[in-house]
Amino acid sequence: MDGRARVRLFCALIALMAIGSVDWSLVSLPFTDLAAVREVIAQIPDRAAPEYPHFLDGVRARTPDGATIAIVMPRQPYGYYRASYFLTGRTVIPVIDERAGYVAQWPGAATPADFTVVWSGYGGVLAKRTR
Repeated sequence: MDGRARVRLFCALIALMAIGSVDWSLVSLPFTDLAAVREVIAQIPDRAAPEYPHFLDGVRARTPDGATIAIVMPRQPYGYYRASYFLTGRTVIPVIDERAGYVAQWPGAATPADFTVVWSGYGGVLAKRTR
């Protein structure tokens, strides 16, 4: 095998490796229904608690802008950070203290003293401070 044949063989192998490394699913991306893909991607963070975003939407609809809402949830960091995205315009705190005008509990549990249930739905309870 002479030098030119080796160069051609090397170039052919490089070309085959390049073609083999292409992710062909990306070629079909411009022809994909991106709305469906967006819907699937939007649900990824909430796979473990699919009703929680619906509960937060209900909390948002029943609380005024500027309200301070304490989030009570067993998986506290997840619940607190997701609530801070869904409840924009409101102050979200991870504990019940004197600043909390509302308490959003998911899943629903006993209502704390000094709070009255305003709404319950999607497995959670929203309570408002009474005094």
